[in-house]
Amino acid sequence: MKKIILNLGGFALMVTSVFTSCSKAPSSSFTASPSTVWVGQSVTIKNGVDSKDNNIEYYYDFGDGTQSAPPSQNNFGVSSPSHVYQQVGVYTITQQIIQSSNVTKGSGSGSSSSQTVTVKMVTPILAVSVAAPNSGQAIQIINNTVDSVNLGTPASYSVSISGPGGYTDNNLSGGTGAAHTNISWTPPSAGTYIITLTAQQGLSQKSVSTTVTVGGVNSTASTNLSNMFNGTWTTTVSTSFTGYNTSGVGTCTAPTAAASNYSSMSISNNGGNPTVYAAVQATGATAGDIVATPGISFTISADGSYVTVAGATTLFTGASVGFSSPNGIYAVTSASPTSIVLTRVYKNTTNCNPGTGVVAYNYTDTYVITLTQ
Repeated sequence: MKKIILNLGGFALMVTSVFTSCSKAPSSSFTASPSTVWVGQSVTIKNGVDSKDNNIEYYYDFGDGTQSAPPSQNNFGVSSPSHVYQQVGVYTITQQIIQSSNVTKGSGSGSSSSQTVTVKMVTPILAVSVAAPNSGQAIQIINNTVDSVNLGTPASYSVSISGPGGYTDNNLSGGTGAAHTNISWTPPSAGTYIITLTAQQGLSQKSVSTTVTVGGVNSTASTNLSNMFNGTWTTTVSTSFTGYNTSGVGTCTAPTAAASNYSSMSISNNGGNPTVYAAVQATGATAGDIVATPGISFTISADGSYVTVAGATTLFTGASVGFSSPNGIYAVTSASPTSIVLTRVYKNTTNCNPGTGVVAYNYTDTYVITLTQ
């Protein structure tokens, strides 16, 4: 307030003048750091408005449907607030500053500015130990994802497999974060399979797939073996080898199959389960027979086209190296009330040491179990 006295022809007149100071709200300014984050990693807002006016209010919209709890009266250079995104994307963060004389958000004098933040997640990387295995041959599904630099929510991994005849094997656990694991899987039959590795981080997913072509013997039978599997069967086991190669120094002695793998086994339903059968040694078994050790079992697939053999003894004698066990998944290549033929093909690479150095070789062995009455 200012007083002014005027002299008007002997009269004194006092005039009071009132001046009102008008202030303008400062311009919006802030930084969002870091500008690129992982899903689950915190983004920090640092106010850049150079004002000590406590009547200034700050509002933040994070671009994902959430806002800061209003009002935010943080001072210049103070980091407030922070935010975590749960989905991959590019988000726009907006700061709005308002004179507190009008506390309605979005109205009154003030200004706004924006910054963008990019949210990313880990990218799954998939490999397999054998790209073209045979049926019954176990392979490794390898998770090569680089997760060690992820600063956000640890990713979880799962594997799903689809194949011929409607085959599916879903949600195989692949571990979490940098400690993710590989998975061992045995293809049950010949054909083309699609293996998919999925990474889940927050609310986001990424998947990658690869195709595996499986060779070997496909089942030609599709029947209810449970109607014919009970009984006493004469068992013939034959084995064969192909593709035997050596490298390095020296050679390995090729394994030889045990002679006369004939025996009589009594097969009966196990515990009422119509798909699981137990075989016991009957008569005529000798060392090397498939039922020389009691406990062999046969588990029939739902469509009757495959049988899983477990508990069988090794069929080789005199081998300098170990070949595959007769246990595994067999295709039912033929089936009738008087004859069942089961076939399994296994391909692998291994080493032996004939005394002059380690020798690597590739081999394919085939087992054929014939049951006759």
